[in-house]
Amino acid sequence: MSAMPLNSNAYNSSQGLVVSLFSLGSLVGALFGGPLSDWVGRRPTLVGGALLAASGIIVQCSAIAIWQVELLSCTTC
Repeated sequence: MSAMPLNSNAYNSSQGLVVSLFSLGSLVGALFGGPLSDWVGRRPTLVGGALLAASGIIVQCSAIAIWQVELLSCTTC
């Protein structure tokens, strides 16, 4: 028996959305990370980014629906 769900089209589209949102979060972090670290400093920027990622991962692990995982995947870059 295959481990893939019976409706693999829905699985593939959800997986693509999660990957694209993850890439979008990486883009936003890269665009704002440099100027923010110049303005605030490197250490506070890294600590803030780590706290944001950790909080996103905790909330994402407690998600009960796939749309919550998809929505929060942009904060876990």
